[in-house]
Amino acid sequence: VDVDGIRKLQDEFPLDKKATEGKGFLSVVSKSIRALLAISGEDVSEKDIRTIYSGKVVSHVSLEVHLVIINFRSLLTYFVGSQLRLSLKAIEDIRTRFLQGINDINPSEYRHGLCRFPFRGEERASIDMQMVAAFQQWENAWQNYHPLTAGTILYAEMLRIEPYGEYPEIFAYLVLASVLLP
Repeated sequence: VDVDGIRKLQDEFPLDKKATEGKGFLSVVSKSIRALLAISGEDVSEKDIRTIYSGKVVSHVSLEVHLVIINFRSLLTYFVGSQLRLSLKAIEDIRTRFLQGINDINPSEYRHGLCRFPFRGEERASIDMQMVAAFQQWENAWQNYHPLTAGTILYAEMLRIEPYGEYPEIFAYLVLASVLLP
């Protein structure tokens, strides 16, 4: 990864709240959520996503998917320029905002069971233990890495642990975005 090139782009074209109003940002958001929904088994066209973003209802798309699409854009817009300090509490807040209107009862409750994949060949551990361990690593080391490296590590950890049962790939992407967009 050309870290110096990325820094130069960031300096020349800073991302701020005003950028979130442009067509380019909306296009990236639309394409991202479309790909992520496809991984989750939902086939929503880019045209339908743009229609939903315009404030209209698409009759053949479920209400839940409408809310996923809207909440996804809302969170990405929130991340731009925010000074979010990532922690387990911040992760719970991201999850709660993402599931707003979908699961308002226990949105940040971990799924039951063990983490999805074991860590370095060890036995699979409980999700809460793995999340605590991941954020101890974040606090002690990863947050000091370049944001692209730190975000990628955290993204991989969220996919490995899969702390929540609903939309794990989208959630991991949102965690990555929370590191890269501020």
